[in-house]
Amino acid sequence: SLPLDIAYTAGFWYEAMGPENTTEPKNRFWLDHPTARRLFNDRYFAGGFDGNWVLWLKEKYIPNTLDWCLGIGCSTGGSERDAANVGIARNFDGFDISEGLLRIAREKATGLPAVFNYFVMNANKPKLPRNKYDVALASMSIHHIKDLEVFFSNLRQSLKAGAIICVNEYVGPNRCQLD
Repeated sequence: SLPLDIAYTAGFWYEAMGPENTTEPKNRFWLDHPTARRLFNDRYFAGGFDGNWVLWLKEKYIPNTLDWCLGIGCSTGGSERDAANVGIARNFDGFDISEGLLRIAREKATGLPAVFNYFVMNANKPKLPRNKYDVALASMSIHHIKDLEVFFSNLRQSLKAGAIICVNEYVGPNRCQLD
């Protein structure tokens, strides 16, 4: 069983993102709104791109389908499903602290053109396999990791030579102030 503080965290995120909140309505997140996305993309991608960050990653850096992708703090697996749908990788591992959210991720991955494996892991005590992943995706999850050095050291050894790490993370006032 999980330590009390980890169990509380897992429960909190399940309540916030669980079954009642995962119907994926339009404009749920700030970048889902077309105006916000256009303004963000104009600045972040230097204009001329109107897709999401996963499609941008595929078009700019991953011309051929890779073997293994890791989803970091994957929640209900939205980024991994997006990555599978655009052909980033054939196989996906994704971890999160909440088994409840991973159950939803597994359900939503059914029938997609890739193999998905979701598992519970505390990112502050990572245990990733060595030399497995061609690409790692983190969407709004890194700011939840307390011991970044430990996590990224473990992540580094889990990546193949030449692997890509893509972090989609809000950094600014009152968020991800890593000082």
